[in-house]
Amino acid sequence: QANYIYLIPGLALYLMSVLIRTRRWQTLLAHMRVVSVLRLYPVVVIGYMANNLLPMRLGELVRSYYVGEREGISKTAALATIIVERVLDALTLLVFIVALAIFVPLGGLVEGFQEQLGVAWPLLVAIVTVPFIGLFGALLLLARYPNQSGRFIQRILRLLPTGLGHFIWTLVDLFIHGLASLKTTRSLVGLLLVSGPVWILEAGLFFMIGLSFGLHHVFDSLAAMAVAMVLVTAIAN
Repeated sequence: QANYIYLIPGLALYLMSVLIRTRRWQTLLAHMRVVSVLRLYPVVVIGYMANNLLPMRLGELVRSYYVGEREGISKTAALATIIVERVLDALTLLVFIVALAIFVPLGGLVEGFQEQLGVAWPLLVAIVTVPFIGLFGALLLLARYPNQSGRFIQRILRLLPTGLGHFIWTLVDLFIHGLASLKTTRSLVGLLLVSGPVWILEAGLFFMIGLSFGLHHVFDSLAAMAVAMVLVTAIAN
């Protein structure tokens, strides 16, 4: 009994979010090769298709492999840019949750998760925030101090057999090269600002799905439903 007409604008919003994602990825790849959005867009779409079909987000590997084959970019360096994307997304969604918490009481929601999972809410909050913040800090260190980071990693790799250590260092070196877009504060701020519209548009998709199922009757207003959909988008992703 859903009203499927709402899926049309919902799909349009989603495809726009993928377009902005593609533009962001183009920026992350630019220091290796400038690839047009028109050529990158299908690569992003194929990656997300694979994520929907394969477990453990293996679509990210598919995307890095495909862009490497298609554009002659290092697959390892491309994978580094995709990891940066995921961390930027996580930080953006955490900002959304914090911003909503200022205006909407989320205590009941946190308590509900605490009861369902049997985990104290401070620990629960730490589990879903600290890893992303820590990973973001590690990526920044690798990007801002590649030589120092490289020397430190090489010291560790000396503990391994020579052949294995050399192989791993080759991959690590390519990975660090893929993080070059994080070197300047200006580019980092630009990437974070672009990440906001990506998820606002995706929340718009959730909103349209909500309308198609008549969920707007559950809320006091469309504004209240919009807030809920942003929250659902942030937590689900």
